[in-house]
Amino acid sequence: MPGAVYRAGFRVYGRGMAMTALFAVLAVALAAVSAYAFASGTSAPHFLIGAAAAAVALWLASLARAAFRRRK
Repeated sequence: MPGAVYRAGFRVYGRGMAMTALFAVLAVALAAVSAYAFASGTSAPHFLIGAAAAAVALWLASLARAAFRRRK
């Protein structure tokens, strides 16, 4: 029974901010992976991994931004 442990306000606000922070941290980490992949070489695997990581990082950043804007 998680409702008995946490206050009602924490349940709504805390989970939303935690998800926003998670999406933001994952987006930054994938952006770093993308930058490292592009900087480490010019072969096809480097480009493929860099482009895929950049695409997922942009998607996660848009999710974090949308979740943050809903919380305001």
